[in-house]
Amino acid sequence: ENSVFETDQFSFAHPPAVKVEVMNFDPALTRYDGGTANGTHIIVERHEKVGDDDLMKVRDIFLNNMLAGPTESGVRIARKDVSRKLADGTEIKGVRAMAADADNELILAVYTLRLGEGALMFATLFNKTAAPDEGVIIDQFWETLRVKK
Repeated sequence: ENSVFETDQFSFAHPPAVKVEVMNFDPALTRYDGGTANGTHIIVERHEKVGDDDLMKVRDIFLNNMLAGPTESGVRIARKDVSRKLADGTEIKGVRAMAADADNELILAVYTLRLGEGALMFATLFNKTAAPDEGVIIDQFWETLRVKK
């Protein structure tokens, strides 16, 4: 009983409780954000034109913005470079960050993929302490993500 969210560039399955919102920031940037009440998020950003040098900046700016609040409040943050293979065998590179304090363990992963003159950025956000059962939403996203090239 899953829903499928589909655009002309990508698709993925998600539980019906996850509603995907589409935000058009300008003609060159669209964000698709699917989240739960517990704070689990699947975010895909579509950048129409991105230079090779800016591809990593897109990822890093997003990651830094997401971690700005926890960093200011003294939360420990660990980052590491990661890679992942999509269903079609395409390897994408990214950064995984974990922000932890006494009450929460937040896991954020951000990847980018060149797509013609533009790029797709994929981000997942998961609070392992507050919503341990919602990790399946993130797993399902990665298992069902299809990029149309």
